[in-house]
Amino acid sequence: MSAAGVLAWLALSSAAGTVLAGGVLALRAPATRAFGARAAAWLWAAPGLRLALPPLGLGVLAWPGGVPTPTSTPGLTPPPAPVAVPAGGAPVVPPGPAPSGLGPSGPAEAGAALDALLSLPSLPTLFLALWLAGALAFGARSVLATRAWRRTLLAEAAGPCPDRLTSLARRAADEAGYGGPVRVVLTHAAASPQVLGLRRPLIALPARFEADFTPAEQRLALLHEATHLARCDLWVLAGAEALCAMHWFNPLLARCLPGLRAGQEAACDEAVRAGGVRACDYAGALLRAARGPAVPALTLDYDLKRRIETMRHPLPRAAARLLGTAGIAALALGVAAATQGSQDDPNFEPEPRREDRDDREVSTWTFSGDGARSVTVVRGEGEAEMVLLS
Repeated sequence: MSAAGVLAWLALSSAAGTVLAGGVLALRAPATRAFGARAAAWLWAAPGLRLALPPLGLGVLAWPGGVPTPTSTPGLTPPPAPVAVPAGGAPVVPPGPAPSGLGPSGPAEAGAALDALLSLPSLPTLFLALWLAGALAFGARSVLATRAWRRTLLAEAAGPCPDRLTSLARRAADEAGYGGPVRVVLTHAAASPQVLGLRRPLIALPARFEADFTPAEQRLALLHEATHLARCDLWVLAGAEALCAMHWFNPLLARCLPGLRAGQEAACDEAVRAGGVRACDYAGALLRAARGPAVPALTLDYDLKRRIETMRHPLPRAAARLLGTAGIAALALGVAAATQGSQDDPNFEPEPRREDRDDREVSTWTFSGDGARSVTVVRGEGEAEMVLLS
């Protein structure tokens, strides 16, 4: 795909992804009430896939011959082998079309001007380089901010984590269905429980976690953070951050990230409550954690006011949650595929393949002397076209 094609795909994907993300923000509340937060979280698959997938109707996937080149002129490619020259000349292979219709020195001057013009990068190439630099910069900023926050949490650790908390975190992870490694740290930098880290997950707890939280609330807090790990929420959030970096020129997408994080928190709350936890007990644990400043991206911590308000509503039935999750996931995938197919250009025609041009006859003549010329004549389908070659 050319630079212009990549830029067109980025613009179309960004516009369509923004529209789909706006639809998700409008539909997530009624979907949560009807089918649960886990089902509503699948709505984000539609904009995510629409932003990430390459064009399905253009590019390498469209034609078996490779990437199509719509700007080329069919039927004017030079023959693969030399052709005989009439009137006793040496066989030549034309190097390719060149400017014609000029005087004796015209081809050389035109060729030099053309080489100078082609040596300059095209405008789409410059924009593509600018986009790539911006994507790398935004992605690096997010990664560096997350690593810096992790170092801060570890640097301000309150000492070794008690074995009782480590064992409680391990039991919570097993209850949530997460079998990977879990590291727990008590730190003065964390105002509320939080989890971060993709390959080496870290559950950061406030330094006064044991003093401020009852044993039952400690279990619920660790169970909530372990549920994030079991649901791979950190990986989903990292993918969303990467998509926002890829579409850095569209600030509306970055404004949708809090909605995705809120959906992840609500889905974990629902999973914990579905395990038999009373809403009042869980709301009390959330209230104790509802303090402290915001933390960088790729760290799961969100304003708890809206989450506590949801404790007043009962959970949907298990069958409704299951069917709703399957239905919304299928709907999101279908919408992403349908909008992806709308990128196809109905007026685009690929370059004819070589076997489709076998009926054309190519002849070449070379004239010696001052201002030597080579003339190629292409005949086919009752037409003739002459091209001057220097």
